[in-house]
Amino acid sequence: MSNVKGLVYLVHRIGLVQTACGTDGCTTPVFIFDVIWMVGMFFGPLVLAFVGLYVWGIRVRK
Repeated sequence: MSNVKGLVYLVHRIGLVQTACGTDGCTTPVFIFDVIWMVGMFFGPLVLAFVGLYVWGIRVRK
């Protein structure tokens, strides 16, 4: 959870574009991919955990 707080702090302090692209900047497609990648890295494991618990719950009930 502290990683999410750190990311939110960085975005608030220096902006989303610099957080995703760094100080060199990047093109629009690279920026979009970087934002999707960041969101996936933070919320992907959470979604996979909930899906795993759901599937496990279905198997236990049978």
